[in-house]
Amino acid sequence: GNFVKNKMINKSLIMLFVLAGVSLSMKPVVLWHGMGDTCCFPFSMGRLSKLIQDNTNDTYVHSIMVGNSIEEDEYNGFFMNVNDQVDFVCKQLKDDPKLSGGFNAVGFSQGGQFLRAYVQRSDCIVLRFRFRKLLLIKY
Repeated sequence: GNFVKNKMINKSLIMLFVLAGVSLSMKPVVLWHGMGDTCCFPFSMGRLSKLIQDNTNDTYVHSIMVGNSIEEDEYNGFFMNVNDQVDFVCKQLKDDPKLSGGFNAVGFSQGGQFLRAYVQRSDCIVLRFRFRKLLLIKY
């Protein structure tokens, strides 16, 4: 039933990271969700964060929240100016000391596009050198 299906999905996601060359056990992972999702819903990004940690010896996962709450994060995904979101995240990632040695990033749908903008931003230039791999998933 659902248990078998969920186990297969979990293994498929981990295999996707491996095939993409994202060495999760070596660098922290940054996740940016798509429109209508949030950083921390336990059935989506929260679950994926836990899945990565459980399967990679507790690799640090930073799931991006644009705002000060899950509600703001979801709202901002629809209505906050894209440039303002990228600026907000640039500062958020710069201020996280656990990312100072570099990180891999996974963007889902809109989050993938915004991560790409983040990588290309000149005002995030210091962080670009920390950036290792980007995996974009469109759904």
